[in-house]
Amino acid sequence: MTFDARRGFALNLVVFSALGILSGTASAAPAIALSASSGPGGMTVSAVSTGFDPDHVGYNTGFYATNDNVHFQLLGVCPGPIGDTTRANCTIPIRMPSPMGLWSIVAFNSNREFAATSFSVLTPSLDISPTCGSAGASIVVTGERWALDYDAGIYLDGALVRAGNFPRPDGGFSQTIAGPTSPDGPHAVHVFNSDGQSLAISFTTPLCADIGAVVDVQGTALVTHADGTSGPLADGDHVRQDDTITVGSPGTVKILLNDNTELTLSAGASLRLNEYQFDSGTNTGSAFARALAGSFEYLSGLMNHTQNPDNQQIDLVYGAIGIRGTNFIAQLGQSGAEVDLISGVLDVSPYDTIDTTAFTGPIKIFLNSQGTTTSPLTQEDYDAIKAALFGSASSDLTPPQVTVAFAAAPTGQSGFFNAAQAPVSGSVSASDDSNVTAIACNDSLSGLSAGAPTGLNTGTAGETLSLSGNGSHVVICGGTDGAGNSGAAIGSLNSATVNIDATAPAIVYSGNQGAYTVDQTVAITCVASDALSGLASSTCQNVGGAAYSFNLGTNTFSAGAFDRAGNAGTGSTQFMVSVTYGSLANLVNAFETNSGVAAILVSTLQSAQAAASQGNAKTANNQLNAFINQVKAQSGKSMTSDQAAILIRLATALRS
Repeated sequence: MTFDARRGFALNLVVFSALGILSGTASAAPAIALSASSGPGGMTVSAVSTGFDPDHVGYNTGFYATNDNVHFQLLGVCPGPIGDTTRANCTIPIRMPSPMGLWSIVAFNSNREFAATSFSVLTPSLDISPTCGSAGASIVVTGERWALDYDAGIYLDGALVRAGNFPRPDGGFSQTIAGPTSPDGPHAVHVFNSDGQSLAISFTTPLCADIGAVVDVQGTALVTHADGTSGPLADGDHVRQDDTITVGSPGTVKILLNDNTELTLSAGASLRLNEYQFDSGTNTGSAFARALAGSFEYLSGLMNHTQNPDNQQIDLVYGAIGIRGTNFIAQLGQSGAEVDLISGVLDVSPYDTIDTTAFTGPIKIFLNSQGTTTSPLTQEDYDAIKAALFGSASSDLTPPQVTVAFAAAPTGQSGFFNAAQAPVSGSVSASDDSNVTAIACNDSLSGLSAGAPTGLNTGTAGETLSLSGNGSHVVICGGTDGAGNSGAAIGSLNSATVNIDATAPAIVYSGNQGAYTVDQTVAITCVASDALSGLASSTCQNVGGAAYSFNLGTNTFSAGAFDRAGNAGTGSTQFMVSVTYGSLANLVNAFETNSGVAAILVSTLQSAQAAASQGNAKTANNQLNAFINQVKAQSGKSMTSDQAAILIRLATALRS
């Protein structure tokens, strides 16, 4: 006969044959008991052996662990001396193995007596709070069920920030670290140890993103943000990642997330929206929440109907549920949770086991940390539970049909509206046989304003919409009908993406010194850019060359650019060019190839400068005229005619 540890705790007798004890009788008398049936790796438990024959024991009763019925690890031995009953039957502490999974714990002796039970080494968990916030914010890192005696090092973006993190005897730990300072975006908080356990969670800076909106509040409700600030919730309010929603009594709150997932919280309920990411283009993402108290109803939206349910989970205190396109009600109690699954599939993982079971609705699931039990569930049962928790059930179970409409961006603008076309106008309409009582819309960039609703409490209602602000706006709308259904009916065109670029392209000139003498070099760089729709065209050109090649006085250069949205931008730069006796002398030395002639020319300039400095303009001009004649004499000889013309032009400018 062969039994595994899940079905009676007896071991494969072939194994005991190899150990030389097969010829004995596995009587019912010998037994083993542990003070705990599950826990973290390395946990110390009390092991009790009873019923072993103390009179025929050649060796003490030993306690062993195996997870494959082949390899055995000695955990401890009854310590009693020969003739003492504690040699066969005892209570001793033993340390459980570290590797995760189900282990058979066996007691046996040389008299061929044996007994077995099981111990589950549990999978660790990791949580951070908050999961988003400003740069440098403190992050509390919390772990449960981590292997003992192993340093659970904490890393931020691959760098070790906390060592010496040895778990408590229950496998838990809590440490506070400083959050990332730059750059903005997701940052990995990673914990792992040398036993091979490794988990990571993302912390996002600089802000907690809007992930949905409140569509209906009855009674009172409070939101607490990741930064600790809090306030009352009202219809139309945004909810953010890492918000904790708490509902007063009496009261209910309905929330529409960005993928059209609907969460309805009952009176006394509290739920934390730990993490949420959604790609409307692929309907993929991840969502993690933690139910803290009370009851809630969950109606799946667009996210992850076919993906791994590990990407969409809710912690129910006693275990985790993975979601795949599902409608259910969860109720937390003092010793467990009830999950009423009316449709779809849930993966349920009790925390004190290593089991995960997939359940398909309709079914009623009772969950505690040790396992699950089930019973039948009908639609009538579900409606009664929903009415008791959230109000009367209705034969109308479908939310309004919702349509969001924005015109397409003009052709040739790469899908963007420009400054002249912003704000961008649109509309939302909702229709329902039970009448439309409310409309709520959410913009991913918080740039949405809505006009006064029309047609409320009739079969069709609507609002005008207006979007402003640069970027890619994702607008998602939902409605509420007279039966209390909120969201958008399947098939609704209730989302739209609108791209706005209302900023002209930038033209930046750099490297301009502002003022130059004729012997210097001008090197100014022109760069055109556009961070949103991108650059379409530009007349931007660098300005460079010898300063004498530019006009004396003020020189102005300008350029224009268009982005792909059609916005026009301009930029300009300005600098002065002047001639001095010294700068003109430097040009003489640069142009004149005969050093003797150069010396004569420079001497003439110096005489002119001396006269000018003494206020003798006539003498200075005479010397400059002499300089000009000397230059003309060298034109085409020891200097080029072009160079001679430059020197003559600049000397002429020095004459008063």
